[in-house]
Amino acid sequence: MKLKSLLLIVLVSVAVSSTGSCQDMAEPRIPRAGGWFPASVDEPEVRAAADRAVAVRSATAGEELKLIAVREARSQVVAGRNFELVLAVERNGKRVSAKAVVWAKLDGTYQLTQWSWEK
Repeated sequence: MKLKSLLLIVLVSVAVSSTGSCQDMAEPRIPRAGGWFPASVDEPEVRAAADRAVAVRSATAGEELKLIAVREARSQVVAGRNFELVLAVERNGKRVSAKAVVWAKLDGTYQLTQWSWEK
């Protein structure tokens, strides 16, 4: 009898814990400070961050760069927002990929914080 009771307790525990995790998975993810979440490449602030990143990199590197498209975007809530962007860029007449992180400050300005060329 003790074995049946123990087995019943284990089965109920498993059922309850799996039901809870299914509910967690169905809930929408709400952005929280510090976490990275997908952002729409069509969002105006994403486009503004991408434009700023290419303009700053072009000026600091001394080469003409042209933004072709934002291929991927993620955002992070900070004092403002960080945008991690995968960009298609024209460089020396060739299409290349770059990864940029841009901080959209609370005052409405943008600061390029990271840039790397993708291989």
